[in-house]
Amino acid sequence: MSNTNIRLIKSVLDIPVISTVVDEEEDIQMRLDAGVSILNVVAGKRTPEVVRTIREKYPEVPIMASGGKSEESILRTIESGADTICYTSPSNAEIFSSLMETYRVDKTKNPDGILEFIKNLKKNLSTRE
Repeated sequence: MSNTNIRLIKSVLDIPVISTVVDEEEDIQMRLDAGVSILNVVAGKRTPEVVRTIREKYPEVPIMASGGKSEESILRTIESGADTICYTSPSNAEIFSSLMETYRVDKTKNPDGILEFIKNLKKNLSTRE
């Protein structure tokens, strides 16, 4: 979105505007001057470095950032200065793979274990909420 459009939105609506930042090349000051309220950093494996660079220059700007899937990457992003972490949830393929592994284990234990599989499925799904 252009800075002009951000200014137009801010002139009509009293809402926080979030701008996504993918690298250090983004002109943060221009975004803030246009009316951006929050920065959303999504730079893949470089997210902690990008957050750190922004935080050094703009210590008061609210920053939300993708944290990745591991505890280590989430911690690095927090330590770099992010105020909020957006957790990267497991993909459908990862969830399905986990469910099928449960099914295979249960099926080996009990060939007629479809009821056990369904119970485990419900348990697994409830722990992910």
